[in-house]
Amino acid sequence: MTDTLMVGTYRLVHKDANDIVLNTMLEMHSIELGAGGTAGAPQTDLQRMITLMKNGVIIGEDEKLVIQFKPDADVTEAAAANAHTKTYKMPITFRNLRSRQVFEKDLNTGHFTTARATAVSQVWNAGQWVDADIYTVPAQSAIVLGHRVTGSDARTASKIRLQFDVVTT
Repeated sequence: MTDTLMVGTYRLVHKDANDIVLNTMLEMHSIELGAGGTAGAPQTDLQRMITLMKNGVIIGEDEKLVIQFKPDADVTEAAAANAHTKTYKMPITFRNLRSRQVFEKDLNTGHFTTARATAVSQVWNAGQWVDADIYTVPAQSAIVLGHRVTGSDARTASKIRLQFDVVTT
C-alpha cells in the first residue's frame, strides 16, 4: 500500500442548509493550491501558496462551505483504516452576529466534517465531482473567505492550501 497524492481540481462551493448550491467561490487545480507534488508532503512555504483575497460573498449561519474534488485519473483506495490524509489551510474572516466581533482565522482539516468517508476499494472516478468535506457555519455567525492583506505580513497573509492523499494498493 502506498500514499497517493490526489491530483485534480478543487472547488469551494457555498450551499444553503438544504444543500442547494448558491455560489461557486473558487475552482483551481491541486497543483495551484499548494500541493507539494508528493503524497504526504504538503506545501509549507507560505510565500509559494496562492493568496485568497477577501471577497464579498457572505456565508451565513447554518450555511455550508463545501470542498468538492474532481480527480484527473481514476484512483482506487486500499482496504486500510484512515486511508485519507487531508491538509487544509483556508483563510476566513469570522463574524459573531450577536456580539459584532470580527476576527480573521484559518480553517484547517479539523474544522471540516468528512462528506465522503473511506471505504474498502472505493473508486474516485476521473472527471466526477465529489463533495469531500463540509464546514457548517455556527449559529449567530457568518464568514467571508479570505483575510485583509495589509502591512508587513502581505507576503504570507491569507494563503490557501488544499491537499488530499489516499492510501492505494
